[in-house]
Amino acid sequence: MKLYKIKMNGDFGDSDGRSMWASSKRQAQELWHSVKADCLDGNARPDPEIIEVTFEPTRTGLLKMLNKHADRG
Repeated sequence: MKLYKIKMNGDFGDSDGRSMWASSKRQAQELWHSVKADCLDGNARPDPEIIEVTFEPTRTGLLKMLNKHADRG
């Protein structure tokens, strides 16, 4: 199974970054534009990164993927 993680560091007011998940490449591209537009600092607006994540579609596979790709707080 594949999911797409959209990740961007920048000034979002309430945080210094955003991460979102999408179930398709098309949805990931739409979120890419949304994340970029939501960044408050226009001078420091790097392009969001789209990361394709493949994992085994089982409970164990999902847990392994989440532990590897979850954002650390």
